[in-house]
Amino acid sequence: EFLEIFFKLFSSGFYDLKGYFIKNLTILFINYSSVSFKYIKQMIYVTKKNLKNKNSLIRKASAELIIGIVDKLDNYQTKHYIYQITFILNENLNEEDPLTLSIIILGIIKALRISEMVFLGTSGRIIIPKLIPILKNKDAGVQKNTMILLGYLADKMGVFLSPKEWLRISFSLLDIFRSEYKNVRRNAVNTFGIIAKVIGPQVLRLLF
Repeated sequence: EFLEIFFKLFSSGFYDLKGYFIKNLTILFINYSSVSFKYIKQMIYVTKKNLKNKNSLIRKASAELIIGIVDKLDNYQTKHYIYQITFILNENLNEEDPLTLSIIILGIIKALRISEMVFLGTSGRIIIPKLIPILKNKDAGVQKNTMILLGYLADKMGVFLSPKEWLRISFSLLDIFRSEYKNVRRNAVNTFGIIAKVIGPQVLRLLF
């Protein structure tokens, strides 16, 4: 009964300014999914609104909740929610707070890995142009997750983008190679290698 009250409160739009309520809700969702799934539609709807909240703590907590939801959408009965979530996260790739943006990108990675059928709804051709300006973000978490997502998209749908477009993306990666963070540089190299396989090393020579 307590859990039902908690989820009903969230569905009504309740939150605290520090985001603690949503953080606790994420824990409850993960550990008591048999109860929480009754409210998943409302939770996705409210989370979509909360990701536009002026309070960055609310946006961050809401992005973490989305991650918690995605981690539980691993069977055929719940995969249709993946499209909705990927679309919502794609809409919020203009997030200003680096921590929240990093979580949003991670959510897209997780969603796409669960169900590649998402590409039929939220095409990588829509996501990729939004990632290019994000490459200029200096936050290590944002850079790392952007590299992983770009590499995944290149591997799964590289042939659907023109070599010219991938060349433009590769040019944007050059600055990332000079990152002070080793894991960021490593992911950039991996992504660059995947792109090279897609468009051919002879095209990449144009960069140098």
